[in-house]
Amino acid sequence: MNHRCTVYRVRRLSRQITQLYNAALKSHGLKITQLSVLTAVHDLQPLTVVEMARALTLDSTTASRALKSVVKEGWIEVGPGDDDRSKLLRLTEAGQTKFEQASKARNAQEEKFREALNGRVSDTFLNDLNGASAVLRELKVG
Repeated sequence: MNHRCTVYRVRRLSRQITQLYNAALKSHGLKITQLSVLTAVHDLQPLTVVEMARALTLDSTTASRALKSVVKEGWIEVGPGDDDRSKLLRLTEAGQTKFEQASKARNAQEEKFREALNGRVSDTFLNDLNGASAVLRELKVG
């Protein structure tokens, strides 16, 4: 199938990449969505759920669902924030360990993926993905 529709092509590519990274992370007991949450919290902690959702470009329902699984696993703790309504997220010790182990697997998969793309897809393409994301943020989409 060779659809000209941008959203079709990007979503297909996204699903394929997700499957690739999930396979690499399977032995660590998590999925790329969970590692994305751990990464956001690792890089920005302490942060609120709203800040995490914004960093990952997630709507509130998706952010809550993604957060629920990593909290249940004991990798992130949810504590009181600056007011009664906000909660702050931090990695637990187990979460830090899981983040470090899974990041190594993700980085190894990233290296394999980039090697496979070499000569078939340019670094310009990968940079253009970031550019497209920036344009959409400016349009207030996502």
